[in-house]
Amino acid sequence: REAAEALPQVESPQQAVHGLALVAKAAVRDEADAVPREHAPHAEGAWHGLRRPLELALEAVPGLGARDLGLLAWALGRLQGRPGSGAQYLVGLLPALTERAVALRDELGWKVIGQLDYGLRALGGSGAIAEAAGASRALECAGTRAAAELAAASARANAAPATLLLELPVGEGGLSALGGGTVLVVDDEGVADGLEARGCAVRWWGRFCAGSRGGRPWPPPGPACGGGAVVRLSGVQSNFGGASLRLALAGASAALPEGAPLWLCGLEEEGVGEAVEALRGLFTGARELTCGGGARVIGARRRGNTPAKPLCEFLGSVTMPFHEVGLEDVDGWQVYPGLFAGGGLDIMTAFLLRRLREVDVAPGAQIMDFCCGSGAIAHAALQLQPLARVFLADADALALEVAKENVPQAAGRFLGDAWHAVPPELKFHWIVSNPPVHCRRQDDLGVVEKLIAGAAGRLLRPGGRLWIVAQVHVPVGPLLERRGFRALAESDGRFVLWRARLRRGAVTGASEAALVYEPARKRRRD
Repeated sequence: REAAEALPQVESPQQAVHGLALVAKAAVRDEADAVPREHAPHAEGAWHGLRRPLELALEAVPGLGARDLGLLAWALGRLQGRPGSGAQYLVGLLPALTERAVALRDELGWKVIGQLDYGLRALGGSGAIAEAAGASRALECAGTRAAAELAAASARANAAPATLLLELPVGEGGLSALGGGTVLVVDDEGVADGLEARGCAVRWWGRFCAGSRGGRPWPPPGPACGGGAVVRLSGVQSNFGGASLRLALAGASAALPEGAPLWLCGLEEEGVGEAVEALRGLFTGARELTCGGGARVIGARRRGNTPAKPLCEFLGSVTMPFHEVGLEDVDGWQVYPGLFAGGGLDIMTAFLLRRLREVDVAPGAQIMDFCCGSGAIAHAALQLQPLARVFLADADALALEVAKENVPQAAGRFLGDAWHAVPPELKFHWIVSNPPVHCRRQDDLGVVEKLIAGAAGRLLRPGGRLWIVAQVHVPVGPLLERRGFRALAESDGRFVLWRARLRRGAVTGASEAALVYEPARKRRRD
């Protein structure tokens, strides 16, 4: 607040950059009262008080590093969306931002790419769109590179627990001392592949589909797994023995005979250090077997005479507050532990649904709720247009279990990794999604990339629409353009709703840059 108050008097270019960012953050959080009225970003004439800081910021741009460049672009983009008389000052920075973004394209991280894309779109909307075209192409290439780097880093981090466990010597409780029995592997494809390579019998259970390995709500039936079980923390609600981890342990214990070994593995950031508490009751003798590389392995034995809770005891219900988006609430909305936002209505989905209410959805429209979770988007779409044909897709078997109950009118449900389970001949008028940007706890744009790539071949043409909501720093725009989409962006400075259509004649992988920013508010036929 002190920096915002002092902004009109700053003399340092660096102070101007960070001061403008603070003013933009205040605007995003509706904290305009923290800024003196005469300098508030939304006040008439306020831009004249910010003219000097903007001039200083322009001086700073050629020397800015990637992180500060992204921060400044985001701040200017956010301020551009406020009423006032300072648009010309903001747009004046567009050429400098573009030139610096192109110069730093090989150094830009994924969040900076998202911030730059947002800022340039917002500034370009004032008529200077041609100025940003070069940056658009640079950001598209940078986005592809950053997504690949992020995927590689995510894969390395997520593989650490499996590597640690598979390399654990027999004498220290390693998996080689299995005694030849079947091993239940829970949610770690690397462990399953490693054990099968050793000739071990493996029974797979993952609530999430992993490549060719399907997901299931509960372990498959069969004889007890005398070789033990390996449980990988999912990274969701796992800290301090959270409900998602307890569900996984209950499922594993149901498949184990008394005395069978359990190996619990995960990353420190997933809460593996606090997971021992969740073992109490069903397992005994819990102890750390090894640690390293940010991962730990904990060993234990199945306790006798302690039946596991059945899956139905983990089922919960909430009141779904659809009134927040102008629709009717739903009592008894079913949820399981580990669902995104606890299975409720998260703030980004609400942002998307408020915009969906402003458009006309035609009767009979085929709508895919991709990464459907508990079914919030699908249910809202049916409230808006009861004659629509809504489909659900998710990689989480438990998500689809409750979505089936929450959206019984769904025309189809598909359990699979991304588009794997969706028939390629099934086409949609709308594909709508609030996709994850992580894999377990690691930042990862893999689902977003698969969503966009698959949508290109599954939208009805002409006119098929792809809507994606994401945080403002997620570089959805460049990824859309790489696949031949023309994207319109609507943002409140925190989240962006991307409304995309394929360009005429576009094919998967095609990309012609186009930066468009549209603050649309009127009801429209999108």
